[in-house]
Amino acid sequence: MFRWVAAAIVTIVILVVVGSVGNRAETDVELGARVSDRLAAEGLDWVRTEVTGRKVSVIGAASTETDRDKALTIVRSTPGVAGVINNLDVLPSADPFTFTIEVAQAGVTASGVLPSSKAVDEIGSELTAAFGAGVDTGGLKAASGAPARFRLAASTAVSAAQLLSSGSVSIEEMEIRIAGTARDEAAYEALSGGGAVSAPDGYQVVTDSVSAPAAKGGSEGTDG
Repeated sequence: MFRWVAAAIVTIVILVVVGSVGNRAETDVELGARVSDRLAAEGLDWVRTEVTGRKVSVIGAASTETDRDKALTIVRSTPGVAGVINNLDVLPSADPFTFTIEVAQAGVTASGVLPSSKAVDEIGSELTAAFGAGVDTGGLKAASGAPARFRLAASTAVSAAQLLSSGSVSIEEMEIRIAGTARDEAAYEALSGGGAVSAPDGYQVVTDSVSAPAAKGGSEGTDG
């Protein structure tokens, strides 16, 4: 009898412990989602969070110390957070703030700086979607000091690069400069007409260094 009662007690204890762990995991997930939603609502979606036992680890690199402090304040003030483990850094500044895509027969290379680590990942994904696997993004880094809407301008550069068979698209000082050889006649007409590349407000698109593709086929005969 005693052994049966003892076994029952042990079973109940195990079930309670397992249930507690399960409930805590569920609470951590919900808390993490709530914290992430609050950060995203303030434009701080570059912050990554990990929650364990209602303690939130915040990971990422802020553009400014103000953004870093703002992120910490939001996390600490979220109901249910028992503690914050600060793993936030501040990005180094870049001046000038430049971004370049090189298109060549050997492949596509992107280099320069972008406003956040998230932007680096996103532009890398856009380049892969546009040109396929094998795009070299090793020269991309996150930095502070970006002009307004620079992330959007970088997406514009990706779209413009698709119109080239060779050449480059670069962004510096609110200018998107496209140079090289157009992919085909349609791309050349689009680029030279100036309407193919829609830049964010404040950015100027320069295409005066774009050339038409070389003519294909032999030359026409002449009468003797």
